[in-house]
Amino acid sequence: GSVALSPASGGLTGLPANCYAPGTVVTLTATGANGNVLQSWTGAPGTGNTTTVTVNTASTVTANFAQPPVVTVFLQSRPNGSANLSMGVTNSGVTTATNVTVTAITGITATGATFVYNPGLLVIPFVIPGAAALNPGATSGFNLNFTATSGSAAAPFSFVITVKADNVPAFSTTINVP
Repeated sequence: GSVALSPASGGLTGLPANCYAPGTVVTLTATGANGNVLQSWTGAPGTGNTTTVTVNTASTVTANFAQPPVVTVFLQSRPNGSANLSMGVTNSGVTTATNVTVTAITGITATGATFVYNPGLLVIPFVIPGAAALNPGATSGFNLNFTATSGSAAAPFSFVITVKADNVPAFSTTINVP
């Protein structure tokens, strides 16, 4: 990967470009290569691709890259006659997924019934309980509650769930509920 600096140069005559006057605020932006994504910074705060440092002494900042986590969302179970779903999220990758978040539930469709998402405590967007740090090989369960506004709550339906993490781009999955 690579890191871009802003300002790009310290502008100090006779010194290398990576030397800055004390008090200078430098923004660093990391870009992964070959499918790698930023996992963390060493010597700077934050977990996002961009961080800032204030130069006061000689310091080193390292962008740490790795293969991204592989996150999957799935239906675990549905109690008979209910629209309250037991869901799961798993990480089959080699790095920890941080702050796995449901960002949208859309496209709710059914035959002979109409469903709406009933958020309760899980108002969108929400970090999936147990998935603030979803380790490789780990699975976390969570519940999604739907209400049938017409027809039977036991009717089959489907919906699209959109999920992202700090180190996983947003993706959408269609969940078919039998």
